[in-house]
Amino acid sequence: RDKRGKTLLALEVARCVLTGRPLFGHYRVRQGTVMAALLDDPPALTIERLNTLGIRESPGLHALTPVHEGRWLDVADPRLLDRLTAEVERHRPALVIVDALYLFTPASRDAGNDAARMGPVMARLDAIATSGAAVLVIAHDNKGGGDVAGSHVIRARAKTIWRLTLPKDSEDAPTTTHRSLTVEGKLFATTTHALDLLGVGRWEYLGTEREARGRDLDAAVYEHLRAGGPATADKIADALHRRSADVRDALASLAARGRAQEVPAVPGPRRGRPPKLYEAVEFLSSSSDGSPIPDGNPTAEGRGFAEESGTDGFPSLGASPGDGSRDGNPAPSAGAWRLTPGDDDYDGRCPTARRLW
Repeated sequence: RDKRGKTLLALEVARCVLTGRPLFGHYRVRQGTVMAALLDDPPALTIERLNTLGIRESPGLHALTPVHEGRWLDVADPRLLDRLTAEVERHRPALVIVDALYLFTPASRDAGNDAARMGPVMARLDAIATSGAAVLVIAHDNKGGGDVAGSHVIRARAKTIWRLTLPKDSEDAPTTTHRSLTVEGKLFATTTHALDLLGVGRWEYLGTEREARGRDLDAAVYEHLRAGGPATADKIADALHRRSADVRDALASLAARGRAQEVPAVPGPRRGRPPKLYEAVEFLSSSSDGSPIPDGNPTAEGRGFAEESGTDGFPSLGASPGDGSRDGNPAPSAGAWRLTPGDDDYDGRCPTARRLW
């Protein structure tokens, strides 16, 4: 749907392909040239975004906007697809972005829903992909919001579909930064990833949606224990309006990381074992420069780069799941410190990095 960040996501993919940096800091890409038909937004906005991303002057970027070489393009001209195909043959890009598909729809009533008319368009785009480039096509949802708008041939031609939506619990909060990215394809299981969109080029990967929900619940349980003192899993579940089984899992996770502990319960008037009570554990550790660092605070986890990568990934663009490393470096053990160029406190001389993995 509109206002979800589709174009920003495509531009982030473009930046990663141009620079070779991992997508969301987590998924490797194949570096190469990018051709982008950025026709759905005003040229000034597109230029501003490219400047913000630092790729406008990249020699590997060949961008086409509605105003090109000092004049407006006729985006309804059917020869535009011919021009795009010719430019692909000339530059041999690794990635082609088409924003947006409806602009290449034949100019006749309800053509987007006509398989006979959309079939040739999708076949031309598929031929570009067959030549060696990944083709990322931005499309819109249908009115029901559950599938790609238009003829079934659009979905049939796509090898992978990424759907960028608001999380279910954020549908009534359009200003939320949270996004769910569902990746579905013909050769792998569908996976939903949790993201934060904080601005142009400012994406934070929070792991799979299940992992992100688990971290959010861990943080909520921990803050409840800090504010309210010892409590049972059932009491916490009632207060947070969550399932008791999920809260018990969160308490077990917090206990394993030393952020919560079981405390002796006062026997009640009834016979039998008293319910388990848990309390928050607060402590600080120090880095080698003597500054105190919160140790294992669950509210700080999951921000930025993920600790682990599962088997689910993004087959498109040559991306593959990470292996628990960042920028090709082996991942340290839990709670370790390491030095990584690009981290906020890295200056080439500092003996330790301030980022907790």
